[in-house]
Amino acid sequence: MEQQSHSPDTYRSLALRVQSLISTPRARYEHQAVIHREPSDQPDDWDRLLDEIRDAEGVKLNARPDGSVHLVWYVPLE
Repeated sequence: MEQQSHSPDTYRSLALRVQSLISTPRARYEHQAVIHREPSDQPDDWDRLLDEIRDAEGVKLNARPDGSVHLVWYVPLE
């Protein structure tokens, strides 16, 4: 079932926030980051983002007891 986000702006804000978290030097070096839903994030947007990340090749999501999500991604060796 496809979920609709609250508005394009709320989803875009969420996606940009998560993108900035996974783009930090530490996250890029470690190939991992912890993301969490902010109170201002719409539940449908959060679910959509997690679904899209889950569908990405080489990415693993691990839900944590506090509600955050640990992302780990694998970079192929060349």
